[in-house]
Amino acid sequence: MTSSQSAVSYSDQQLSKSYQQMSREAQEMKRRRRRRFQSQVTVVEADLMSNVEQEADNSKRNSEESDAVLKNQQIVRVQKMATVEWIQQKRKSFSVIFNQSRMHSKRCRLNKLI
Repeated sequence: MTSSQSAVSYSDQQLSKSYQQMSREAQEMKRRRRRRFQSQVTVVEADLMSNVEQEADNSKRNSEESDAVLKNQQIVRVQKMATVEWIQQKRKSFSVIFNQSRMHSKRCRLNKLI
């Protein structure tokens, strides 16, 4: 081997090594980009999932609130019905008492006449 051939083969080796190094660096950069993109996608997916979960929680909360409102309305209706029934019973009992006292008064008047 002559010195010019050895110099050429040395520079070829250097080029080959530098090419391999550049190739490795390029692959590493691709890996980093992929990881970054995947992490960005993961963040976006996480945001979407958290939004979906938040909407589900809100709808559940709204559903629970509407259930509570319906229950309260039912309780109010039942209380009103109970109040109306109580008033009707009191009126009946008052009517009965009033009629009894009126009958008693009539009897007393009749007894005075006799």
